[in-house]
Amino acid sequence: MKDEITKKILKEIMIKKNITYDELANKLYFSRRLIANYMRYLKKTGIIKREGSKKYGYYVIIRKK
Repeated sequence: MKDEITKKILKEIMIKKNITYDELANKLYFSRRLIANYMRYLKKTGIIKREGSKKYGYYVIIRKK
């Protein structure tokens, strides 16, 4: 289950690099809190990183899982 959600999140980031947690939650039909936890996990493990500012930044996929 965790890998499925991770793949869905990474797929959405590839489509739209500056996607927000709210947009991900709405698109994937998960809670914002769940998305935030997964994004924190992805950042911590070095799979993604945030580039730029909080408002105008975007996500970069460093390595695919």
